[in-house]
Amino acid sequence: MNFVRSNDDMLKLFERFQGGIKFYDAEMLIAIFLTTPEFLRKVLPPPLEPPPIPLGLAYVANFPKTTMMQSYSEAAIFLDAQFEGKPGNYCLAMPVDNDMAMAQGRELAGFPKKMAEISLEKRGKKIVGKVTRRGAEILKIRASLTEQELKPEQVYQLFAADKDERGMPIYTYLIKGFPSLKPEGEFKPQLIYYETRLLPKKVEMITQIELTFGKSEVDPYHEIEIMEVEGGIYGTFENTMVGGTKVGEFENPQSLTPYLLYRYDL
Repeated sequence: MNFVRSNDDMLKLFERFQGGIKFYDAEMLIAIFLTTPEFLRKVLPPPLEPPPIPLGLAYVANFPKTTMMQSYSEAAIFLDAQFEGKPGNYCLAMPVDNDMAMAQGRELAGFPKKMAEISLEKRGKKIVGKVTRRGAEILKIRASLTEQELKPEQVYQLFAADKDERGMPIYTYLIKGFPSLKPEGEFKPQLIYYETRLLPKKVEMITQIELTFGKSEVDPYHEIEIMEVEGGIYGTFENTMVGGTKVGEFENPQSLTPYLLYRYDL
């Protein structure tokens, strides 16, 4: 690797990402929960709005092989949202344990990534995924495995997704751009509508799901309101990050800054 890449190097890099960024044998523990419209209105940056049913999703995952040449663990919290009536979800937080996965996801796509300690462990019929930052446990999913394997169409139905040979589509609203700490600073963030495909390989239902959010001095996960855990799954997937499309720009960037500063431990 050189500081300045050749044209051949660039062509090989572009070829690697044709068809999207791939995640092979992605191991994921996913919990779906019901929150409140009030909480969504509090944390969704305008012009995103809460949907009729205020759902959220949390996962802890291992990504052993990717076309980004990175192997890492990741967790995330997504909240259902809509923009101009078009449904999707908003990525509230995404801890990772690899610096390049953090930089690539945050700077190239807009995912709100932070470095953390992440584990996903099976012990008998129990599985636990957890995230720790600055010595504090901020996310934990604990569940029982059922060995009740789901067909792909059952997984799609659980997520209210259309059946597709490329995997179920997940659409996420992301904010791409870095805030300025000066009122007069130039800051032109974009609202991105990002498509990811999850292709189920071997997936099973989980039961007795316990989802808990904690806090560190800079991670206010404890503010996330959980009314009820609706269900969850565990299994392996082949995931594809297809790409994003700009769907809007923020007319008043400084009004957006309060929603973004937590991403930088400020």
